[in-house]
Amino acid sequence: MNWEALGAISELLAAISVFVTLIYLAIQVKENNKVQTINTYNAVVGGFSELYSWAGATTEVASVSRYLFNEKDRELSVDERHQLDLMFHQFGNHMLRIHKLYESGVMTKSEWLPIALEMNFMINASEYGRDYRKIRPSLERVWTDIEEGAKEELKRIKSSFKPQP
Repeated sequence: MNWEALGAISELLAAISVFVTLIYLAIQVKENNKVQTINTYNAVVGGFSELYSWAGATTEVASVSRYLFNEKDRELSVDERHQLDLMFHQFGNHMLRIHKLYESGVMTKSEWLPIALEMNFMINASEYGRDYRKIRPSLERVWTDIEEGAKEELKRIKSSFKPQP
């Protein structure tokens, strides 16, 4: 066998090896994207689960936490109001975390919109939530994106119920 033939075989093997490597890398990127999606989902759900676990940890705390998403039927004591403020701060921080995931591109728009709709409902479900929004102007960008996302998702949901011709 001459050197030219050996060189051609080497080049062919190198090309095949590059091709196999590219396929391997594509598979790894796809798998990494799945892991990232799972981690994002776990972060979102985990944050809400932590809030709900804490909010229902005791009968006393649960009696205050119901005002997270319901209108008040009585005036809260100073201590109860403080507990509720802490709950809203935890909720606000979780919304900020979710927003950062969306803003950075880790969370897709299709993943963001249903969560934005839910968070919009949660923050506007009670007088305390609406007041909290006013006292956290540092989250104005988050509030705006949540509101816009909620409107877009609601529009999408409503359009899916329209009869098809």
